[in-house]
Amino acid sequence: MNGRIGLLAAVLVVQLVIVAAFLWNQNRAESAAEKLLDLDAKQVDHIVIADASEKIDLVRKDDVWTVGDAPADATKANKLVNDFAGFESAWPVATTDTSAERFEVTEEKFQRRITFGAGDEVLGDVLLGTSPGFQRVHARRVDAEAIYAVNFSNFQASTKADDWIDKAVLASDGVIKSVVAPSGFKLEKNSEGWLLDGAAANQDTATTFAERFENLRIIGTAEAAGPTAKGVFAVVDSKGEFTLELSQGSEDTEYVVKSSRRPGFYRIAAYIAEQMLEDKDELEPKTQDATGGTTEVTSPADPVGEGA
Repeated sequence: MNGRIGLLAAVLVVQLVIVAAFLWNQNRAESAAEKLLDLDAKQVDHIVIADASEKIDLVRKDDVWTVGDAPADATKANKLVNDFAGFESAWPVATTDTSAERFEVTEEKFQRRITFGAGDEVLGDVLLGTSPGFQRVHARRVDAEAIYAVNFSNFQASTKADDWIDKAVLASDGVIKSVVAPSGFKLEKNSEGWLLDGAAANQDTATTFAERFENLRIIGTAEAAGPTAKGVFAVVDSKGEFTLELSQGSEDTEYVVKSSRRPGFYRIAAYIAEQMLEDKDELEPKTQDATGGTTEVTSPADPVGEGA
């Protein structure tokens, strides 16, 4: 019995030694972990993203990100900064020049180069190359030999400005109060609901129509107005009055919009533009007739309603 107890005690000691060694190695690895970039996210006020043929600049001023002359998606830009400020790894996957060439993280050959700056100071400069796995990419600081594999994808560092633009740049500021369409009708809201040229409108379709301006989303920028003018919307929202000039683009799938609130031209999907251009009768109130169909409800002042 004593021999058996001694054997069990020895096994227990061995197990404790193994566990202690594992924890020691784990703590050692954690203590050895270093950040890919020594980057203070709050200091970054511009980012340059480049590939082999083009680059873009993201600029932050007063906590507002821009790309070119357009507002950038602040959530996306801040995430990029925070990601690279937080990347760390215990051990590099490689350190040699040959590996750097193979993983495409040299200054002569890379898939992305991201430079973070504050004023004229470079805070971090990193090269991204091949992918060792799903949403993983090889990364190397320009001033270091160590190559790491970090949780990132080169697609998240696009060099296309349209991928960084705030897609809600043309949306209204708050709720829509009135819209005068290019065809001349006016939709406005008072305490009783939506009115169409002073008479009751179909409340559901009027609400949907107004939401197209409140939730307007762009595809990207355009060089100029489209070849076919479609007219101007005069819109009043919570901030005040502005105009949206609409034209059909050279592509059948796109229209071009110019807002009086900001410079430049922007592309929107054709189906959205065509919904904004819908006919007045789509906003007229409807009622069911005796057969179960729908008919337009006319205003008492309408000669048709009086049987004229």
